[in-house]
Amino acid sequence: MEELLHISEDYIKRVLQTHQERRGEIHKRLMAIYDELQDTDSLLRSVSIKKIEWDRIGHQQGGTSDLTDIMLRHQQVARENGIELRQEMIRLTEEEELNNRIWVCFNSISGKGHDYLKYLYVKGYPYKAVEQESGVSHKTFEKTRQDAIKQIQRLCESDLNNIEIINLSRPQGIKKANKKQKSEYEQMTLEL
Repeated sequence: MEELLHISEDYIKRVLQTHQERRGEIHKRLMAIYDELQDTDSLLRSVSIKKIEWDRIGHQQGGTSDLTDIMLRHQQVARENGIELRQEMIRLTEEEELNNRIWVCFNSISGKGHDYLKYLYVKGYPYKAVEQESGVSHKTFEKTRQDAIKQIQRLCESDLNNIEIINLSRPQGIKKANKKQKSEYEQMTLEL
């Protein structure tokens, strides 16, 4: 993430509640924009070719400047539309990246806070039912839930990339085993 942004608790909740659906919607919208962009690019090529042909005919027959002006205006509108479509693709891609980052951060936390968020937002169970099932007081439940949200916010807003966040959540035993495996390799020497 190039710039640090503050991610609200409500946005995190919304991502956890609708992660899969929103991801599918973004992909559908990106594909629709891509198709529309292909049509726009095709239209621009077609109009450019037609304009050249009509300019040639107009010079021979004496005047198609109105038609040329209309085509130029249409070409300008199509270019502006192409720019807007590309901007929308960038916005959707950034939204998808942020949603994926929140999801990675959510999956990197562990413990009761993760469980509470999973049952409240991902699975959509009622607040009272999850709180009651936790077996802790309302104050403890709410503090644990809020701490988990704040942990997600801190991770999202950190300078760590998603891979680093994922690696933070790996058990220490796996990290040590991987380091040991790497250190067991030696440079092979040939005795010639």
